[in-house]
Amino acid sequence: MRRRCVAADLGETAFNALRKAAKKRHLHIVKWIFEQNVIKRWHSWRLEKVIRRLLEGGELELAEKMLPPDDSLVNYVEYLSGPQVIETLIESGDYPRDKYFPFSALFSLASTGRLELIQQISEHITPGAVSSDHFLWRDALQEACKSGNVPVLRWFLEHEMAGVIHPSNLLDLAAGEGHLNVMQYVCELPDATNYYYENALESAIREDQLEAVKFLLRQLLLSGKTPAWPVVRRAAHHGRLEMIKFFYSLETPSGLGIDPNEVEVKDTWWRDLDGAAEAAASDGHLAVVQCEFPEIFQKICPELPKNVQAWLDARTEEAGLIKSTSERC
Repeated sequence: MRRRCVAADLGETAFNALRKAAKKRHLHIVKWIFEQNVIKRWHSWRLEKVIRRLLEGGELELAEKMLPPDDSLVNYVEYLSGPQVIETLIESGDYPRDKYFPFSALFSLASTGRLELIQQISEHITPGAVSSDHFLWRDALQEACKSGNVPVLRWFLEHEMAGVIHPSNLLDLAAGEGHLNVMQYVCELPDATNYYYENALESAIREDQLEAVKFLLRQLLLSGKTPAWPVVRRAAHHGRLEMIKFFYSLETPSGLGIDPNEVEVKDTWWRDLDGAAEAAASDGHLAVVQCEFPEIFQKICPELPKNVQAWLDARTEEAGLIKSTSERC
C-alpha cells in the first residue's frame, strides 16, 4: 500500500494553518499553533493580518511575540482593535498619531462602558480634525446607544461633536435592543416632542421587545399621538404572538400605567383585526393564525362572525398556506 506524502516542512504547514485560523478569527487555534513552537521561519510580510486579528481580539501579549524585529504594535492598530490594546497604547504613549485614531478608538470603546478611558481618548482629538458627520464618530455614538450605557451615551451627546445624529434615531436603536433606561433618557432630551415614535415602535416590534413597545405606546398616548398604522397588524406581520396577546388584553390605558381619564384610547391596539389576521397568514406565521387568533377574537371581538374558525380558514387557504384545516396545534 502506498502511503500519502506528508509536507516536508511542518513549520510552513503550521504557519499557513495559523494564518487561516486568524483570518476566521479562531484565535484560540492561533495561540495553540504558536505554542507548539514548530514554526521556524516567520514571513513578516504575511504576518500583518495575523497580528491585526490578534489585536482585535485583545491578544496583546501574543501579538507582541509575533512582531518582526524592530517593529511596533502601533503599526498594526486599526479601528477594530480591542479596549485592552487601546488602553495599553495610550498608557505607553506609543499610539498612532494620525487624526483618525482617536475616533476609531472611541468606536471600539463605545460599547464597553469604559467612560474614563473614553474621556482620556477624547483629549487626543485634534480640533477640526474631522467634521461631526464622520462615520466613525456617528457609529461610536450609535454603539454607545445600543450598549444600554446611559452615562457613556450622555457623554457622547454632550460632546461638541454631538450634532451628528437626531435623538429620534437613537430611540430607534434603543428600542430595538430593549434598553428602557436609554429610551427614558432619550425621551427626556429637549427635542423629545418632535420624535417619530413610529420608527422606534417598528424596531421594538420587529426585534420582539415587548417592554419597549409598552413604553413607546405610553409615550405616544401621553403626547396625544397614535401610531400611523395599527400596532396589532405590525405585530402579526412579524409573528409576535405575545405582543398580540398583550394588545388584546388592554381594554383601557390603565394597562400601560395611564389614567383612563387622561387620554382617549380609541382603538389604538385592536383596530383592523381582519388586516392583522391576513398579515399573519400572508407572512407565513401559521401558528399565530391557527392557534391564537380564534381564541383571542372570540374573547375580545364578539362582533366578528360567530364561526371565527371558518372565517380564518377561508383567509388562510386564500393565502395558499394550508390545504386542510382539520389539523390544529
